[in-house]
Amino acid sequence: QVDAPTDVLSFAAEPLPAAIAAGQTHLGDILIAYPYTAATARQRDADLGETLCLLVIHGTLHLLGYTHDCPAAQQQMWAAQDAALRQMQIDSRITSTYAGLPANAAQPPEDSQ
Repeated sequence: QVDAPTDVLSFAAEPLPAAIAAGQTHLGDILIAYPYTAATARQRDADLGETLCLLVIHGTLHLLGYTHDCPAAQQQMWAAQDAALRQMQIDSRITSTYAGLPANAAQPPEDSQ
């Protein structure tokens, strides 16, 4: 609900009818604003491929119910995000690099859900 440019949006799916949903899980849709993301990554010297992985992870976590609207929720979401990045062998510092924060900063990138 922020009226500002963003890099990733997540839209939760409505439950699928049982006949369609049998054996399938559809969490929703993730939209990445590629031109905005590419420009931001370039401006902040962040690897674009890693940045796109970060945004897919971030959007997926939102679809799974994670938020970052308070410090406790943010801490849980960032821990899950870091774990997913590590599974992909991506240094979790990409979060701070892409957000334009110092490497040791514990603040989230500016994006919407």
